[in-house]
Amino acid sequence: MLTRRLLAQLRIDQRTLYGAQDQVSTGRAFSLPSQNPQASVRALTIQRTLEYKEQYQVNLSTTESYLGASESAIAGVIDQLREAQSLVPVALNESTSAEQRQAIVEELDATLDMLVHAGNTQFRGRYLFNGRSGGDVAYEARLNQVLYRGDEISLSSLTDRGMVMPTNIAGDDLFGGFSNASVSEVQLRTAVTEDTRLSDLELGEPIEGGWIRISDGVVSADVDLTDVRSIGDVLRQIKYHPPTGRALDAEIKGDALRIGWSDSVGGSLSITDLNGGSVAKDLGIATSNGPVAGEIEGNTLRPKFNRLTRLGDVLGIRASTVLQSLGDNNDIRIEARVNGTDSNGFRFQLVDDELVDAGPAVSKGQEFVEFDAAARAARAGLQFSGVGNNIQLVGSTPGTDLNQVEIRVVSGGLSGDAASVSYDSAARRYEIAVDSTGATTIQTVIDAINADGTFSASHDAGDPADGGYDPGALIQSGDINQVRSNTTQSGGLANTYYINVNPAVSTGADAVAALNRTASFNASFEASLDPLDRISGRNDGSGLLSFNDSAVSASGSGETLDLNGGLEIRVGSTTYEVSLRQAETVEDLINLIHQTGAPVKADIDPAEGRLRLRSFASGVDFAVGENGGKTATQLGLRTMTEATSLDDLNFGRGIFAREGVDFTIVRNDGVEISVDVSAASTVGDVLSLINDHPDNQDADKIVAQLAVKGNGIELVDDNPPGEDTLRVEAAFGNQAAQGLGLIAVGETVGYPGGVPTNAYLDVSFSPPNQFNNSFRIEATEPGSDFNGVDLIIADGGAIGDTASAAYDPIAKTLTVTLDPSATQANTVIAAIQDEGTFSAALTETLGPNNGTGLIPVTGSLGLTSGGSSTPEAKPAEAKIAANDPAILNSALKILAKQGGTWANGVEIVFADTLAGDVASASYDGVARRLTIDIDSANTTAQTLVDAVNLEGTFSAELDLESDPSNDGSGVPGRTGSVAFLDGGTAEVLSGRDVNMAEVSSVFNSLQKLMDALSGEVDYVEAERAYALLEEDFDRINHIRAELGAQTRAVDVLTTRLEEETVLLRATLSEEIDADLVEAVSNLTLQQTAYQASLQMIGQSFQLTLLNFL
Repeated sequence: MLTRRLLAQLRIDQRTLYGAQDQVSTGRAFSLPSQNPQASVRALTIQRTLEYKEQYQVNLSTTESYLGASESAIAGVIDQLREAQSLVPVALNESTSAEQRQAIVEELDATLDMLVHAGNTQFRGRYLFNGRSGGDVAYEARLNQVLYRGDEISLSSLTDRGMVMPTNIAGDDLFGGFSNASVSEVQLRTAVTEDTRLSDLELGEPIEGGWIRISDGVVSADVDLTDVRSIGDVLRQIKYHPPTGRALDAEIKGDALRIGWSDSVGGSLSITDLNGGSVAKDLGIATSNGPVAGEIEGNTLRPKFNRLTRLGDVLGIRASTVLQSLGDNNDIRIEARVNGTDSNGFRFQLVDDELVDAGPAVSKGQEFVEFDAAARAARAGLQFSGVGNNIQLVGSTPGTDLNQVEIRVVSGGLSGDAASVSYDSAARRYEIAVDSTGATTIQTVIDAINADGTFSASHDAGDPADGGYDPGALIQSGDINQVRSNTTQSGGLANTYYINVNPAVSTGADAVAALNRTASFNASFEASLDPLDRISGRNDGSGLLSFNDSAVSASGSGETLDLNGGLEIRVGSTTYEVSLRQAETVEDLINLIHQTGAPVKADIDPAEGRLRLRSFASGVDFAVGENGGKTATQLGLRTMTEATSLDDLNFGRGIFAREGVDFTIVRNDGVEISVDVSAASTVGDVLSLINDHPDNQDADKIVAQLAVKGNGIELVDDNPPGEDTLRVEAAFGNQAAQGLGLIAVGETVGYPGGVPTNAYLDVSFSPPNQFNNSFRIEATEPGSDFNGVDLIIADGGAIGDTASAAYDPIAKTLTVTLDPSATQANTVIAAIQDEGTFSAALTETLGPNNGTGLIPVTGSLGLTSGGSSTPEAKPAEAKIAANDPAILNSALKILAKQGGTWANGVEIVFADTLAGDVASASYDGVARRLTIDIDSANTTAQTLVDAVNLEGTFSAELDLESDPSNDGSGVPGRTGSVAFLDGGTAEVLSGRDVNMAEVSSVFNSLQKLMDALSGEVDYVEAERAYALLEEDFDRINHIRAELGAQTRAVDVLTTRLEEETVLLRATLSEEIDADLVEAVSNLTLQQTAYQASLQMIGQSFQLTLLNFL
């Protein structure tokens, strides 16, 4: 026993000694956490904090190095901009020569290249100014553009607990990279659907699940909405967990939830949150003001606009409803194909086809749908024993009042051939009493029903087995209390779809198929199985149908996005067309824009939740317009709208209007419309001034509108009876029409298609006969009609220094007859001037020219070119030919006599009513139909042409394009509708886009400045670009100052972290480091104790048994 105690003490002393030795050798107060748990926990916390601080110091060091590299690059940029700014006043000085100005432009171009290089500065293998876009260069120079390849988000580094500091500067912030966004001016929406996630609702805070209580004031049910994730989950939980003995409807109605009793009990309805929750309140269905009668229509829910939003939903809501039947897997969801109110108010009713007439019910798969725009009376069929006696009853008044009326044949006692009827409106029962022995005839029954007036009756021929009607056929006694029917839902109000089904076999899926294959329904609506008609899984449509409900389409609003038009994006001189025909979601729209290759970025503004489109091409302008529809306007992306302020046009310079008449629009009938825009503040105001002008209210009025394709203002003359040219004439010294884009810069008159030009030909001769004889001829009138005129020199013999000129418009030749040995150039010019079709003048192409040189050659000297006309309104036309291409000489063309779109769509009809080679034409302007009476076997094409020309509304001619040798002797031989006129166009003066956007960047400023200084100086634009350059300089200087502040902040943080690290290490030392003096003293003490224990054991081992006797 003693030995064991001594050995135990020895082990204790040994461990204590080892601990003391460990403290002395390591300097730690303990080596295992178990030796001092509390200190260990504190030490671990401090060590973890120190590790964080060390990483923060590494982050700060990295940040400081990147900021330093950025500051160095920016310093060089500022120096380059100062030098560039100093050059601009010299360039704008009117005394500066063109050569000196061009040298300045070249210096600015070199500055731009150096700035691009600075924008692509790399440090440690990373581009400093490309935001967070990885290894791509920040800027790419391309011709007269600089493309920004980075983004607008800076990289950040964690520099202390809860403190983030940027480590770089995005190029968009420093140099500039993106244009001001074409942000949607329309608050695009996302529809509420069963799949809408609760987390996507814009409620400020996420919806948290919870329990709600639904009550009718007598019984209640607690519904668990703890784990719901979507609107569909909410509706299913509510619908399938009503209070005991009650039934609930739960559906989406527009942008809100509708909850109501679906049984016949009625009563009040309340929904409240339980246990302090707010899910019912957040969803807008809580009855905070007490119970409501019948149903709850919740508050509007607004799902977040995101990339998965359907484009069909962004501008409105499609009318919808749910047609319900008892049980599961049979409810039908009906939804309009387009948004808007036009599809509201349509009714849908299931009709028991077995009861509406006496014939057999419709077979499965053969269900059919009828639509009635007017109210329809309820009806039912009665099928009696025997033949010739089936009848149908039809309500006396159309509508739903006689729906769900039970019709029965009952005993009238021994009444003979007599019948009586009675209607119990409360019980909705209609009884027909007949003789109990079978003596009542069917005609007597019909007469009794008709006399009562509730229904009318007639023979029902729906069952072929019943044969023809026999008024004397008897009602057998066995039919009493056995023959019965019901009007079900066969009567309806106006605009009702009746879905005729067989109650024994027709299912929800059958009804959906019937609806969707009905053309009148399918044109406006689409049907599907309601996904909410099952608490879990999916509605497979296998449930049979019932006739207890009807449905009304409702909640349609707004409009439908035009996906046929698309967008037109213009960047610089390049136009990109975006077709949206295949797009379904916002994600599709964004992808289709990017797939065009346009230097633009489409996304959703994270701050506003709106669609936006930005250019990243500096140096060129940017615009978004229409592509033949109204898509850009609907999406709010069009850069020039009716709401655009006139002060914002032309990059904020306005339209330069003065007091009084600013410009005059001359229609092609000569009517002048003088326009004063002093009262206008928007583009729409200008359009209204033109459209509402008192001199522009007749049938030939022009229409001012925004361009159908692209941007700008259009003047459309769609009924041009005059011979003049549509044009806009500026008032003297007034530039408002130029500012509106209706007249080209530097011009005083604007035309459709631009200023018309004159055809011309420059004539010069080869050595040695090239002196004093070069000249130009030019048509005296503008237009393309004088292009291709051949100038011919004819030898007139020895006539001396004389010449004569003659113009042949058919051959398109201008012939000058002269004496090659004596006629001088001056004489030729005089002869051409005298003829008058062309003017002529000497040119100095080959040096000084006095016109005394001879014309050394004869024959053709060349063809005129360069003449252009203003685009005129084109008439509609139609080509007609025989069905058999082998029948020649039968093709003809019919054209409207006037240009414009008025004749587009006019139908041409050949009526086979005459005999011989004759024809007679007549035009019905109301029906828009040109009818030509003919003999299809004998009337020739020439006779048809003559008849149309005689009628006068249209002109006709033989078609020589398809048949060059056409003499009109062929017989087309066609009848009926043979063609429609098409291709008519209005005369349109299209103004240029004067509300272009641009990238706010130093590259853009420099490029615009160089463009303005090149060639003929645009001083106004140059001064604007110079002002932009000054703004760029200020912005970059400000960024540099911010950079300096960030660098100082890094220094402060670094110092603070170093101090904190010292303090933390001292605290850690206090927790884990041993007191060396105390440790040595303790080691000495433990060594002494250990030695004493060894001695005690040694002495105890020397004892024998004799020591204990």
